[in-house]
Amino acid sequence: MKVLEALKNSPRTGWVQRGVPSCIAETIASHMYETALLCLVIGYELIRLRVIEEKTLLNSLAIVIIHDVPEAIVGDINKIVSEEIGELKNHIEIKALETIDSEIITSFYKRYRETNSTEAILAHICDKLATYAQAIRYFAIGYDVRDIINSSREDLTKLIKILCSEEQCYNKLFKLIEELRISYR
Repeated sequence: MKVLEALKNSPRTGWVQRGVPSCIAETIASHMYETALLCLVIGYELIRLRVIEEKTLLNSLAIVIIHDVPEAIVGDINKIVSEEIGELKNHIEIKALETIDSEIITSFYKRYRETNSTEAILAHICDKLATYAQAIRYFAIGYDVRDIINSSREDLTKLIKILCSEEQCYNKLFKLIEELRISYR
């Protein structure tokens, strides 16, 4: 699939724009993979805490595996442009997905963009957490990505508040985030 090749070879725009050389910048595919691993680990912890069921985790995993597939076709649009064009971005990305002719990928992508289900919220948490982790790594080696660290943490706080009605869930997820931050110092 040409889409997979593009995902594996395309650096994420935000890193390059902040001075991370393309040759070491995280690719879209590596971001998606880290997001999936985080989803697996966090998801099973949430199952243990009885916050979600296994079916929710499986759907979240499917969502994170495809959440950035449209970027293989339209490119990785940076956050400022994304916020400015709003719903137009979603429309463009869904149109792009139609070119690969996969109903299942399009279906899971739409669920991700709608953010109205527990599995989509968990997927967004893991997406932001993967970005946060990578930003910490880049910051530790001298790249000024503090804006991404801060915006990722803000987004994580909002999303975790939506997902976790129980204090134990909220505290567990924030402990994980803190452990991640400390491990990359």
